[in-house]
Amino acid sequence: MTPAGKGRGKFMEITFCITLYTLKMKKEDLLNDDFLKQFKNGEELNSFIDRLRKRGVEQLLEGELDAHLGYEKHERSGSKNARNGHTKKAVKTTDGELVIKVPRDRESTFNPMLVPKRKSMVEGIENVITNQKKLEERRSRQGKIK
Repeated sequence: MTPAGKGRGKFMEITFCITLYTLKMKKEDLLNDDFLKQFKNGEELNSFIDRLRKRGVEQLLEGELDAHLGYEKHERSGSKNARNGHTKKAVKTTDGELVIKVPRDRESTFNPMLVPKRKSMVEGIENVITNQKKLEERRSRQGKIK
């Protein structure tokens, strides 16, 4: 794999990032010297970190919606409530503003814990971990009820 930034510029960088996602990189691979050498300056690194943060928040929200609806995306369900697209939302983080896509459901009963409705702040990573634990507990209880 050729690191992004060599030869074809931004196109190569985007291709490299998509390839990393497709290969399901391990977290440790992001700390690999060869991977980090692709960034020519702090601006490129910060841009990558911002995109990674945005993607992470959006995937956590998708997971929350999965738990709320009781099934994963593209699975069949007997429930009348289903996914209903996304809305864009600007949220403030400790590192600045981030525009994310928040999934929604048809009945408008989904209220994400990570970015609650009518709130514009994403709290620190400590709260994300706490929220994930609450989500797992909720999933566990839902499984026992059925």
